[in-house]
Amino acid sequence: MKQVYLHIEGKNLSVTVRWVKAHTADDVDVSDDNYSPPPGVSLLDVLGNKQADTLAKAGAHSNGPDLNSATRVVFYASLARRIQNRLATIICSLPNRPHRIKTPRQPIVKLDELMHQSSHNCFEVNNRVFCMRCNTNYSCKNKTGLKHWLSSPCPDLGAFHDRPVHIAFDHVHIGNLDVDFSHELMSFKGIVYCNKCGSISQQSKLGKLASPCLPPSQAGLNNLKLLKSGRPPVNVNAWPEAPLPPPPAIPIPLYFDQLVEGVDLAGPEQDRINILAQQYDAMLAQVEP
Repeated sequence: MKQVYLHIEGKNLSVTVRWVKAHTADDVDVSDDNYSPPPGVSLLDVLGNKQADTLAKAGAHSNGPDLNSATRVVFYASLARRIQNRLATIICSLPNRPHRIKTPRQPIVKLDELMHQSSHNCFEVNNRVFCMRCNTNYSCKNKTGLKHWLSSPCPDLGAFHDRPVHIAFDHVHIGNLDVDFSHELMSFKGIVYCNKCGSISQQSKLGKLASPCLPPSQAGLNNLKLLKSGRPPVNVNAWPEAPLPPPPAIPIPLYFDQLVEGVDLAGPEQDRINILAQQYDAMLAQVEP
């Protein structure tokens, strides 16, 4: 091609290049007077295309691959075809294999959803999750253990101290004051409050519980909302009830031997109970921190 361009440039020829569909003149007698070329193609284009095809075939034959290279290509193409046929035959002759049903992956549940669905009354502080009901907590760093703990039932769910209980108005008496009978008294974790107006007893004072019950104020509504969610009311930082004392840190058989030591088992039943109770109180005072 370079020599063609050099001849054109050296002889200063005017050349027109046209594109014609290949093999336009195949099986056609161009010398026939009745022959008409395709639309948009002149007879000169058809003759030039035919001459180009003739020269292309001659070039392909003169510059074709040698017999050694062609033999290797044909051999490996045939080998690949035979290997594919054998593999296809083996696969088609095998018995049907049972398809294992894939177990669907469990959806990933977010920690907030688990805390909302858990039976624990949870809140998060300093990267730890606390339960206000059973007073246990778990670190957020151990995701697996935390999810297992949130999925487990709360041990204090449904316990007596876990839910508010009704009490009679004449059971609450502080100093010279009594609770007014118009209140609907409830007790929850040591706090006495009215379930209608939200008034609470504050330590040694009855406060508004000594007065007739009125429609709830905003503070009373906030107290009721907090108590129903298991949290202390407004301006109360901790529940007033004290935790139970720890059990005596001595073996059980030795513990009972010390209880009955020096007790006349033949005496009256009431005397034995009183002596055992006194010794038990003394032992608790020793083991308390």
